[in-house]
Amino acid sequence: MLKRLADAYCVLLALAAGGLAFANIFGVLATAFHFGGDVAPAATPVKHWMHIGWVFGVCVALVGVIVQWRKKRTNATAVEAPLVSEPTPSQASAEAGRKGFLVSAAWGGFFGTLLGAALGVTFILLWFSITYSPFAPQSWVSSVSVENQRVEPSKTEVPVSVTNHPAALFAFGLPVVLGAIGGAAFGGIVRVSDDSPVDAD
Repeated sequence: MLKRLADAYCVLLALAAGGLAFANIFGVLATAFHFGGDVAPAATPVKHWMHIGWVFGVCVALVGVIVQWRKKRTNATAVEAPLVSEPTPSQASAEAGRKGFLVSAAWGGFFGTLLGAALGVTFILLWFSITYSPFAPQSWVSSVSVENQRVEPSKTEVPVSVTNHPAALFAFGLPVVLGAIGGAAFGGIVRVSDDSPVDAD
């Protein structure tokens, strides 16, 4: 069940990334084609082209996902070996976890925060992809702006999409907070279970 949920989320992430990438590509092309001397490009046609690019990118990503899925299924059917149960992992590393409740909870909170931050980044990617789609609320679209930020080594300016919308901050901050709390709780539970008395021989 967890594997299916992870696969579904990876597919959703691939579709969002494809839509976001092609929306920006189509937007850049539309802006370039609408420049004529000193005449600035119209905002509405560029937005329409970005919507078309988003739909095109989602379709391209979907085709890639289907091809990859068919390839994996073909390989799995071709090589059908008998399943061998793997041996249970050794418990030799249990000694490393016996360093106290606070230390174990701190390490769990640290890794939970990293995991939550990684998940929050994917949520931000999904949020930005939705803002470039034709289905985004107007408040989301109006909160996104493109700013040129200088990259220090090469001193070149790179356009970056930025926003201060509460939904984007919430999408990133909530997984970080939940990851830290859940990781600390998990670390403490593991520490307590390690300290539980073992029956003597």
